Amino acid sequence: MIFDYNKVDLTSLIILIIVIMLPFSFFIPMNASARSQQTIELSNGETVRVSFQEQHNGYEYEVMFENGRSYFYERSGNSSSAGGSLDLTHEEREWQKKLLVNMNK
Repeated sequence: MIFDYNKVDLTSLIILIIVIMLPFSFFIPMNASARSQQTIELSNGETVRVSFQEQHNGYEYEVMFENGRSYFYERSGNSSSAGGSLDLTHEEREWQKKLLVNMNK
């Protein structure tokens, strides 16, 4: 009987990889949270989507306009950040402010 070392090494390697990787397949992130979304029709007839996600020690809002432009606001502990599409119009900025104020009520 001829013993094939290459075959044994490959089989051992595959078993070792499976044994090492198997525990990682059960990893579930502890910071998972659901994102709630609302579709709101503005008085000018435009429809926007507003999403909210509660995080560990804060939250995140995002406003998405029909034309693809968006704005977000994120609060985490004592810090916050905001941003969005560079080409947001003045009217869209005013709408997002009103929407976020109403969402906080």
